[in-house]
Amino acid sequence: MNKSIHNANLNKILTSQTADWDKYITGSFKNDIWHLPSMFEKYPDISKKNMKFDFITNPYIKSEAKYFFMYKILAKEYSPHSLAQGFCQSLRHFWNFIETHKFNVNSTLDFDLEKTLLLLRTHLSEIGYSKHDRAPTLFKSMHSFYLKWYDTRDEYEKDIWDLRRLYPESEHPIYVGNRAWYMNFTFIKNQNLKVHIKRFYKARVATRALQTVHKELRYLRHFIDFLQEKHLYINSFSALNRKHMEEFYIWLSMQRNQYGKLTSLREKRYTVQYLRLVFEYLQRIADKDAPVMPLVYPEDQCGTIKRIPKFIPDNVFNQLKANLYQLQPNVKNAVIIVMNVGMRASELLTLKENCISYDNDGTPWITYYMHKMHKEHRVPTNADVANAVESQIELASLVSDPKGDKYLFRTPKGILQYQRITSEVHKLAKKIPITDSTGNIYLINFHQFRHTVGTNMINSGVPVTSVQKYLGHESPEMTMVYAHIHDSTLKADFEKLIKNKLYGNYTSCNESTDMEWFKHNLYKNALPNGYCLHHPKQGNCPHANICLACPKFVTTKEHIPVLSKQLAMVKKLVADAKKRGWDREVEHQSNIANRLQELLSQLNS
Repeated sequence: MNKSIHNANLNKILTSQTADWDKYITGSFKNDIWHLPSMFEKYPDISKKNMKFDFITNPYIKSEAKYFFMYKILAKEYSPHSLAQGFCQSLRHFWNFIETHKFNVNSTLDFDLEKTLLLLRTHLSEIGYSKHDRAPTLFKSMHSFYLKWYDTRDEYEKDIWDLRRLYPESEHPIYVGNRAWYMNFTFIKNQNLKVHIKRFYKARVATRALQTVHKELRYLRHFIDFLQEKHLYINSFSALNRKHMEEFYIWLSMQRNQYGKLTSLREKRYTVQYLRLVFEYLQRIADKDAPVMPLVYPEDQCGTIKRIPKFIPDNVFNQLKANLYQLQPNVKNAVIIVMNVGMRASELLTLKENCISYDNDGTPWITYYMHKMHKEHRVPTNADVANAVESQIELASLVSDPKGDKYLFRTPKGILQYQRITSEVHKLAKKIPITDSTGNIYLINFHQFRHTVGTNMINSGVPVTSVQKYLGHESPEMTMVYAHIHDSTLKADFEKLIKNKLYGNYTSCNESTDMEWFKHNLYKNALPNGYCLHHPKQGNCPHANICLACPKFVTTKEHIPVLSKQLAMVKKLVADAKKRGWDREVEHQSNIANRLQELLSQLNS
């Protein structure tokens, strides 16, 4: 038995020998040979129809194997035909390994995981089996499964929480993968610190999304790793002082991620933020191990860089659209919907079969639930989306729906996972290949579809308030995070402003890039009290040096010193403008210099 579990709480730990297998293994699953077509509806017409356990002579190992596969099938984590096609052989290979080495074991937990995996892979290689044999994967899965299953302690007492067991009566989102349900605290070696971190998260997981608490724990791990590396003796947060925090900030800035990059500003910001939340929580509940003074100061909160949303470039988007037919039907339907509507993954995957409706004009509307905002949302859409939904309804009709939930993207194993969609799109990108403007393969992130919809709406002239309503944002600020205005749109809007709101004519210019245009028309023509929008292609400016050329302007010989100084300064500006290549400024300042010379000649004559 695994010692770390066995010693923890003996009276709350089951073993393969104490478990009542007749209670847990039910019906046809008790048989040593499972005839799968008779046990499951719609079993595919393949030659392999049996899952056999009769070759396993140890009754406890056999019971573990039966219950493991029964659980995985009923939980829809494994399909019945995958047992016959793959796992049946893997199980036989694993049992041959046990017999060959004559291990005296009664449970998969009697094995040391890492050592056994190494031995098992060596054994398979020596007898000529493929390096892709699934026996090691099966053993690892069974070991992980029973590590949790045998431990019948209260979920809170464990170091790895299954959040479905921690709050069994809560409504659990169906669109997340199995791994998202587990919170792992085993990286915290100090038991006292672990108790306080777990206490903080016991309440927090009840009020936060799964993705949020996993992100928080990942950021918080930086501080725990720091303490375990630099201050292993610290057993309580009350022992911390400001010097520890300052040392931590320096340590954090020097850490590198798996790609070799230093800690980002964003990573630092959230690490400090969530660390402060833990400290303040312990202080508010007056815990004896809480920090005795504020440790995180307001100035510790790092700024953050506002990132431009990663919308999908037009050429990449068009390549994807042209090759959608190569995707699996359900994935293709999902991509068509999300690329047109821009919904989040959780919203797409929980669509119902009746999500499409039509108004009096025949325009299709799509209705979906926004889990992030906790509200139902309804927006107009197009025929492509309506057709994709209709196609997916046909596919869904082939999958049983015992609870009658009518989820559009249901599969035999449950709801389609967004990771599966992303994976299939990435495979397509590598196969075609789908490339960016530099020729590199472009791998699309799921949320980029949402960014792209928002950006395209903004650049098509849709008002921000309409984009806000379409995307379901609570404020215009949220919309502007997603929507990025292209330079070409900015140029067109600026020209429209000039033509409609300001005096004078405006001639557009064709620069090599939009940003060059912007620099020519704003930066180079800046004046002390405004901007000059006159372009060289319109000829000389008729209004240059307006005061000096005004018929009401009067000067006398006593102003010669001032005019001379002004002329000297203007000549310097002309020289500087020539050096910088600012043609418009050269023209402007030269006109002033010419007028000043004319006035000085008149005054000196």
